[in-house]
Amino acid sequence: MEKNELILVTGVNGYIASHIANEALAKGFRVRGTVRTPSSAAWLQQHFDKTYGEGRFSLVQIKSFDTDGALDPFLEGVSAIAHTANTGLSPAPEPYITEAVNSVVKALDSASRFSGIKRFVYTSSSLAAVSPTPDTEFEVSSEAYNEDSVKVAREPPFDETNIWNVYAASKVLAEQAAWKWVADNKPHFGFSTTLPNANFGPSLSKEHQGYPSTGGWPKMFFDGNFAGISFVPPQYFVDVRDDAKIHIAALSEPNVPNSRIFAFAAPYNWNDVLAILRRLYPQRKFAEDLPNVGRDLSRVPNQHAEELLKSFGQKGGWTSLEQSLKDTFEGLE
Repeated sequence: MEKNELILVTGVNGYIASHIANEALAKGFRVRGTVRTPSSAAWLQQHFDKTYGEGRFSLVQIKSFDTDGALDPFLEGVSAIAHTANTGLSPAPEPYITEAVNSVVKALDSASRFSGIKRFVYTSSSLAAVSPTPDTEFEVSSEAYNEDSVKVAREPPFDETNIWNVYAASKVLAEQAAWKWVADNKPHFGFSTTLPNANFGPSLSKEHQGYPSTGGWPKMFFDGNFAGISFVPPQYFVDVRDDAKIHIAALSEPNVPNSRIFAFAAPYNWNDVLAILRRLYPQRKFAEDLPNVGRDLSRVPNQHAEELLKSFGQKGGWTSLEQSLKDTFEGLE
């Protein structure tokens, strides 16, 4: 892709998507971002106008993606799509899973009607491939799908204990439906999915976004709220800015094959986070290490993701956990 070409980013006010838009603009692309409520994202327009100049970024409203042609009015002149929008979380599998599947399939339908679109990247999740399993060595295949979560998600009780199973199931089934659509329709554009693990790192705007999504997990530890997060098992992380760069590289770099891109930087556990916080903030008192937290010992196919990151200009590869946390908490005492 050439500079000034237009990238559509769905759910652009989200934690990951706002960074995708930022990295695209920094690379010289223009961005059209979708939101459900433009008034709540007005700050984003102001932020990008101030940073990159007026006319580089625009907001459009789409309330739902699971209807036919929802994207069509906004695809004229678009060269690439980052479909990152998500519908939140739900303990009940339906209609959540069906809406997630329809969202990506109908977006692909729309893209197929516009000959100028060159690439489409769908933001899936690490949970589409695998659930964290501490202290167990195993290999994650690039073709792996988390079928266990699909099964469990449909079994009651449909309470808060089921939320992550439903989320995982939605990503499994949406991604599988997308790849089936690509195989059946053989579109004129390239298609990839990204599978990021827990995103850490600073939000684009602490004032307007705070510490959102998984980016808020380390903040709970910083604040001493261990009960709210210590149940999350050891797994991999990725800095949200690396994740965004990988998306844009997958959209814009030449000769990127249709593929699943595993954005897994490195494994961590909560005692690693505590050790870093103690180094960064020696004046603060943090809790003792948590007992029996374990380690994620899985081996993941993340080489392609790191190659894309380096091709984007980040020659050192993945951002470290310490740097990610340092940048997250910059300005706090």
